[in-house]
Amino acid sequence: MTLTRNADRDFTLEGGTSFRGGVSDGTTLWFIDSDNMARAYVASTRAKDSSKDFPVSVGFRSVPGVSDGTTLWFMHSVASGSNRTYFLRAYAAATGARDSDKDITLGTETEASTNFFSDPVSDGTTIWVVSRTFTGGGIRYTTRAVAYNAATRARDSSKDIAFFTNSPNSVTESFSDGTTLWFRVVENSTEGMRAYTAATRARDASKETPVLGGNLISDGTTLWSIGFTVATAFAASTRARDPSKDIVLTFIPGTNAVADSTTIWLLGARKAGAYVAATGARDESKDIELGEGSWVGGVTDGTTLWFVSSGSPGFARAYVASTRARDSSKDINLGNGRWRSAVTDGTTLWFVDRGSFMARAWVLSTGARDSAKDIWLGAHEWYGSISDGTTLWFVSDTFDRAYAYAADTREADTDKDVSLGRGDWRGAAGNNRTVWFFQNSPRKGTAYDLPTPPSKIMLGETLVEKLYLGSTEIQAAYLGDTKILG
Repeated sequence: MTLTRNADRDFTLEGGTSFRGGVSDGTTLWFIDSDNMARAYVASTRAKDSSKDFPVSVGFRSVPGVSDGTTLWFMHSVASGSNRTYFLRAYAAATGARDSDKDITLGTETEASTNFFSDPVSDGTTIWVVSRTFTGGGIRYTTRAVAYNAATRARDSSKDIAFFTNSPNSVTESFSDGTTLWFRVVENSTEGMRAYTAATRARDASKETPVLGGNLISDGTTLWSIGFTVATAFAASTRARDPSKDIVLTFIPGTNAVADSTTIWLLGARKAGAYVAATGARDESKDIELGEGSWVGGVTDGTTLWFVSSGSPGFARAYVASTRARDSSKDINLGNGRWRSAVTDGTTLWFVDRGSFMARAWVLSTGARDSAKDIWLGAHEWYGSISDGTTLWFVSDTFDRAYAYAADTREADTDKDVSLGRGDWRGAAGNNRTVWFFQNSPRKGTAYDLPTPPSKIMLGETLVEKLYLGSTEIQAAYLGDTKILG
């Protein structure tokens, strides 16, 4: 059996966006994306609230924000010749409308006077902005948090917090739960979150903690560290990790995939994003939230979906294919390995370990290990695998080829190898009609048709198992001399 190229079924993966800062008014979280949009989420539920999205105009690669509960301020700078002036640019929290009357001018950086402002934080009444002033003598600065009255925007030097004088040490990210201020401090190569009581500005070592991440945002109860596509949550008061409040900010599909007769799932950060197999259109209604893991592949037998997480140990997490509900009874502990993809012929599950160059076998019905069916694949970079029930294909990015093996004997079947052409091949998925090979650049699924066996009837994407004439089941059907049913 050979695969037939079908360009009509190719589809391009949509891109994503990165996030680079955020702010909260205590009830809503806004995360700033690379399109300069503030994307809103309900703080208590982490649900998306697109009605509160709004555009921001800011001139920072990282966009930290601060709020007093009514107004949102974002760091902004404007260059004029060799000078750069820093602002907190204001927006109304209720509407997202610009409120230039509440802008705060922080200062100007010139060639003669190097002042740099970053990382604002507030307890609701006072705004602090980290200020670094160059003092010479190598890379040395006077670093402090300069204070402003949030209601009047007037400078209030009585509330300044001094960090370092004529020192190479630095202060970066900051956040507050309303009573305590935390700053990420690097002092003599030692890094940590330094705590201060907001009302007195006194150091509070009892609340200090190791570094929690970058681009911090808090609603007063929970702290989030904003990553490329995921906001990782901690309890603000204790800084303890709270994965239940993590937020997947956007879905960027990877090229690791699994498919059934109607749907392709592409794995991203903590989510399997669904696409219509027939058209390649996005179908968010069938997305599956996977949670934490290093998601590298998946497989289905038509009843159960398994998604593979690499690591020490690796595991395959099971879901009911028809409902996408969790089915932990079918989870498989893979053990240590560089797990990369999975494939089944309906009887055996193989999980590819890229570290040992083996496809390791488990009994599908029981989840028991079946090392007698392991397959040595060779020293390639293996990234994806698919099967039509009789043949197994394993994708080698090393040689841009899908290598075929007979499922029953595990012997190589070179006549069925597929030459994929030069590309960055990273995954594969297939159903009873089409297989797709996915690459990173370009981000695309390249489609091949499986020939329909003469002993089967297909109705669109669906395998016909029974036919009726009125209420009577047809026991057998023939096309010429070939039996196609029964």
